[in-house]
Amino acid sequence: MSTVRWGILGCGFITGQAIAPALQALGNTTLHSALSRGQSKADAFCAPYGAIGYADRDRFLADPELDAVYVATPNFRHAEDVIACAAAGKHVLCDKPLADNAVQAAAMVEACARAGVKLGVGFQLRFHPAHLEMMRRIGAGALGTLSHAAASMCFRYPDGPSEWRKNLLQAGGGWATNDLGSHLIDLLVSLLGPVHRVQAMLSHRVYGYAGEDLGSALLEFDSGVVATWVCSTGTNAQASQLAVFGSDGYLQAEGTLGLVPGGTLTAGDGSQPQGFDYAFDHPTLYHAELSAFSEAIRHDDPYAVPGEDGLTVAKVLDAVRRSASERCAVTVT
Repeated sequence: MSTVRWGILGCGFITGQAIAPALQALGNTTLHSALSRGQSKADAFCAPYGAIGYADRDRFLADPELDAVYVATPNFRHAEDVIACAAAGKHVLCDKPLADNAVQAAAMVEACARAGVKLGVGFQLRFHPAHLEMMRRIGAGALGTLSHAAASMCFRYPDGPSEWRKNLLQAGGGWATNDLGSHLIDLLVSLLGPVHRVQAMLSHRVYGYAGEDLGSALLEFDSGVVATWVCSTGTNAQASQLAVFGSDGYLQAEGTLGLVPGGTLTAGDGSQPQGFDYAFDHPTLYHAELSAFSEAIRHDDPYAVPGEDGLTVAKVLDAVRRSASERCAVTVT
């Protein structure tokens, strides 16, 4: 196919502000349809793009001209919606986190594999050129023997979160850990390999909602590398940070954990630190992930962030929550 015809399942803020405009702007995609809980909202969402609005999921998925679906429903709906897309024969890119837990995530991966459709996870930060360069340099052994890493991402909702994020069940078992922490775990795993064990603490100090507004943990990787992991939806920080340290040098990315390809990457080896200049082909990281997933469909190639990666993160988050609850170190199974 020359153009992948997309449908959006969930007409919320991020799909209205980022996903729909990106799909219309990319040369290999088009917004074909969208599903919302009410017909009037679906029609209003679709009107600027000439797309088809639906209020019934079965009718939405039965459209033979629909190729792929972006799932952006509340977290607790992800598993049900992704499995429905697979049953309808639609490729699906699911916003993070993939699922409430590893059991659900495994069922989603299996359902898509059985149906012969591609499943991707919305970890758009993987496409940041600074993070790609970190992966390249670490893979080439530029840092020598890796010792430790640090990842932090903090911001405060200016007007409070959506109502469903305040509900622990609807938020998929957590708030800060799902919204921000899942991105950090995915990046750390892509840089350092599998997580072996976690020791975590969760806090509700700022908002007092059922879902945590702070997650903090030590992550021990199979390789022996140790990382600190901090995510907060209730505090501000000057800049996000993703850093990896080794016997021969370090890499430190600051301000790169956002929606646009900004921030800096610095490499050091004990001498004068060197800044890394990078170019980017897309205005946002959502453009990058949607284009990449569409190309994987068009050419039947593997996608860079498949469902299995979402399952990996779900296993780590399961261990984080168990560790915080039981106040002990937990091995990732």
